[in-house]
Amino acid sequence: NCALSAGLFLVWTALARMEAGGGRLAVWKSLLTAIGCMMLVYARLPFDVTAAAFLCLLSVLLGRKGRPIGAGMAAGLALLVRLDSIVFLPLLPWRRRDFALRALPGILLALILAGSINLYRFGGVLEDGHSQDPAMGLSAPLDGIAGLLASPGKGMIWYAPMGAAAVALICLSGRRDWYAYLVPLALGLLLHSLLHDWTGGTGWGPRFLFPAIVFACIPLLARWAGEAGRSWWPVLPALWGVLICCAAVWSHVTDLERELGEDSFEAPSRQAVIWSPAHSPLFVSLERLGAGEPDLLPWRAAQERPALLAPLLAAQVLAGVLLASGSLVAGRISRRPGVAESQGVSA
Repeated sequence: NCALSAGLFLVWTALARMEAGGGRLAVWKSLLTAIGCMMLVYARLPFDVTAAAFLCLLSVLLGRKGRPIGAGMAAGLALLVRLDSIVFLPLLPWRRRDFALRALPGILLALILAGSINLYRFGGVLEDGHSQDPAMGLSAPLDGIAGLLASPGKGMIWYAPMGAAAVALICLSGRRDWYAYLVPLALGLLLHSLLHDWTGGTGWGPRFLFPAIVFACIPLLARWAGEAGRSWWPVLPALWGVLICCAAVWSHVTDLERELGEDSFEAPSRQAVIWSPAHSPLFVSLERLGAGEPDLLPWRAAQERPALLAPLLAAQVLAGVLLASGSLVAGRISRRPGVAESQGVSA
């Protein structure tokens, strides 16, 4: 999952550089924006949304680079990981007949494979592991929309502050070309709000919207980095994102959410987790920040074998140093005179 997150970060920054016209991106701004749209949190949570986000954004990137076969294959794999990845398909250049003819086979192959697996395992092409789940039933969307946007337990404005800032920037900018970045988020919001249990169960914030939130932040990153320090307003949501990310990393967020209430959507305790600030996993994790031991590999492994604490802690520190060094080297390369001009959007 960490490898997928690294790939997601690379594809995401490549799209942002393309949006910025091939200009460089400040490393610290990229990292702050990524943290503020839940990218680091979902680098350590064992959910499928990280893989889906990576494949969806890769499909969009390959589509913009004029590689229809790769774009179709990436989109097909995304659909195999999560069927709701369909919200990204409108972003591919289907109006180009040559693109459509070369991209469609990868998507159709994935759908045929998924249908065959469903037929073999559940007896029907459209029957999957969730088809009999009451939580997947249809419901009125108003509660889901309000909850996914602003509820204390699952609201985007609380858990993904850079996503909320990106939506505000796109809506207030008046740039029509940026509205496309909101298409997956708008479609995903509508799609998941129609589900009876729109929360997606335990996780961190609006888990189902994670791929679309990451994508919506691309204009914010491109604009913020391109302003060369003249605009500091995104720092405020970014710092809030860092704070809540620290709280999420310190706690085991899925265990914490189950501790605060049942996993059944109908249970009163579950409704309290969603709507009550006192039972919100975010606010409770903030209260517990610094208490007890962190939910990180060295400390968890040391519970079984104390001798593992020191070497695993050293390995994590070394990994952090290597990541920071690689980011700084990439930033220096992108700042070399003539790099952006000579390589265009591929800089």
